[in-house]
Amino acid sequence: MSVRFGSAKIEVGGSSDSLIDLGIANDVEFDETITYLTLAPYNAPEEQIGIKDHYVTLKFTLLETHLRNISLLRGGLDTLTYYNNSSVDVSLEAHTLTGTTPERLNFRNSNDQVVSNIRIITGIQAYATMDVVRYATTDGKVYCIPKATAVKDTDYTITVDSAGYTCIARVSGSAVIQSGSVIYISYTYTPAQRISLATGGKQAIIEPRTIRFVNTSLDGKKFYLTIFKATYQKGIIIKFPSDDSEDTHSIAVEMKGVFDITRLIGNQLFEYSDYQGV
Repeated sequence: MSVRFGSAKIEVGGSSDSLIDLGIANDVEFDETITYLTLAPYNAPEEQIGIKDHYVTLKFTLLETHLRNISLLRGGLDTLTYYNNSSVDVSLEAHTLTGTTPERLNFRNSNDQVVSNIRIITGIQAYATMDVVRYATTDGKVYCIPKATAVKDTDYTITVDSAGYTCIARVSGSAVIQSGSVIYISYTYTPAQRISLATGGKQAIIEPRTIRFVNTSLDGKKFYLTIFKATYQKGIIIKFPSDDSEDTHSIAVEMKGVFDITRLIGNQLFEYSDYQGV
């Protein structure tokens, strides 16, 4: 059935391969504008001879105030600064690695870099130093087994995703980390104590962003609307409700999508991708 219901999740990034979720929002709107070029001779009917302008306007109201996301939307117009807190040690954080799918760690560095002092443990650990042995339970007893060392880029890879989180993924064919097994990772990260977004004085051209609206049906099927090249159009507008109001602070956003001429002709402005109506 082609009848659609519901709003849309909003994703943004430097490309369609690096999109992050902007969080909850209201009034998500997509508006395509086409202006035709016409010829109106005195002695013949008016005739359409081409397209003068073709663009889209994107509007939405963010209900979550993440300065990092706002700065990303604004395409380099601002200066985003993290004021760091003390480093934090994380011990034995469990993750299941299936296939070669990356798993995001629970905490991130404020500077979007890989966390430090990464230590990987495979199998069930107890009572011993992490780098020496692995313990397995068989018939209700605990046995000490020599631990196979997981080697970076041989058994696992470490990357940083578009949201700045460190991710770990199993390398296909690893004999140390089996697909579907649980690994325990310890690391050190540095959170931000304060984030500052400052603006004014930059003369650089605002960098375009890729925007994607994602609508999900009740049965989990998705409908994607991807705008390849969109730029921020209006300054920040924040609505502060009264102290007695149940409304949240909100930030109105408007962006303009134009042709991405690096793409093939006929596929330069936006794309629908529909898994609901098929």
